[in-house]
Amino acid sequence: METLASHLRPVFRLMLKALSNKNIARKTGLTEATVKSYVSDILRHTGCATRGELAMRAVKAGIRE
Repeated sequence: METLASHLRPVFRLMLKALSNKNIARKTGLTEATVKSYVSDILRHTGCATRGELAMRAVKAGIRE
């Protein structure tokens, strides 16, 4: 997570809590479109195809929300 851009980290943390894009947008004050873009950026940056894969990798790496 340290290599993620600082603006992506709050979205990353909320993704690990299995929140929807809509709920992430509400909690962060971002638009859903921005959250969707950030989620794509996070998945691409981490090499994960899905949120589930991201969560599994985070658990294996000892990353907690």
